[in-house]
Amino acid sequence: MTTNLLGVRTAANRLGIGKDLLYRLIAMEEFPHYKIGSRIKILETDIHKWLDKNKRGARCISDSDEIAKPKAGISNSGIR
Repeated sequence: MTTNLLGVRTAANRLGIGKDLLYRLIAMEEFPHYKIGSRIKILETDIHKWLDKNKRGARCISDSDEIAKPKAGISNSGIR
């Protein structure tokens, strides 16, 4: 199994954030990382885990889930 260790700049680019924000998240112990000497390294798999853990918003609907139907008396336009 190959494990990719990334530097802060590369990890921040993958996340779509600035490296300063990633350094702040690391300093607040909000982001998983390794300290090797004076360097900070991040596992590529930890980026994906962190994103999944911090996902917000509507839940994903799978094919087996029933899509909510409008309540009786309310049309799709919201006007009776």
